[in-house]
Amino acid sequence: VTYYIPTSPSFLKTTIVLPPTSSWTSGLHWHNTHTENLRLVQGSIFVRLGDSRTVLSAKKKEEGEELVVRVLKGVRHEWMRAESYFESIKSGGDVLRPEDVDEEVVVEEWTEPMDISKALFFWNLNGIIIADAQEEASLRGMVARRVLGSWWVPLQLFVVFWELDNWPVFFESVDFVEYVVTGVMLAMSSLIGKGIGLQVVSKRRTPKQLWDAW
Repeated sequence: VTYYIPTSPSFLKTTIVLPPTSSWTSGLHWHNTHTENLRLVQGSIFVRLGDSRTVLSAKKKEEGEELVVRVLKGVRHEWMRAESYFESIKSGGDVLRPEDVDEEVVVEEWTEPMDISKALFFWNLNGIIIADAQEEASLRGMVARRVLGSWWVPLQLFVVFWELDNWPVFFESVDFVEYVVTGVMLAMSSLIGKGIGLQVVSKRRTPKQLWDAW
């Protein structure tokens, strides 16, 4: 996956590019304070939105039509390449696949309200994932890194999720249970993160104009 993330508050659309055979998925999640828009520019994707499931193809749209999925606040959703979805269902019969199922996928994302939260989320999420041992944690953070081991990165991600409105579904159940489990997990992570000096938005991970706006 390749992210083209805004570096300035003047343009706040993020573009996500998935090459052929990419197994990337957004994961099932929801947002509490933002409505999210997904615009399919190229290729075909599978979208799960609440209880609905659909496959969208950029080549099947009418001339002049824009394929935009609007995700309202609180609605669980996930998207991925349509190819990945077809592989996951392992149907024994023939499945009608879009003409562009093997093409590169290009999707634009933006939110309502259109603020810098989404850009900050992507910059700091990816900064954590690709970071090495240079994380500017306090002494308590350094000790926590050694104690937590493989949980160190998830803890940092959960802290970002809590602050920047990204609520992952840890396991599927009735809505109430999902919301409670996610809320408790992220709230506890946020408290631990504050206790050891973790930063939600790091200057090292964030472009200057976005950092100044933050």
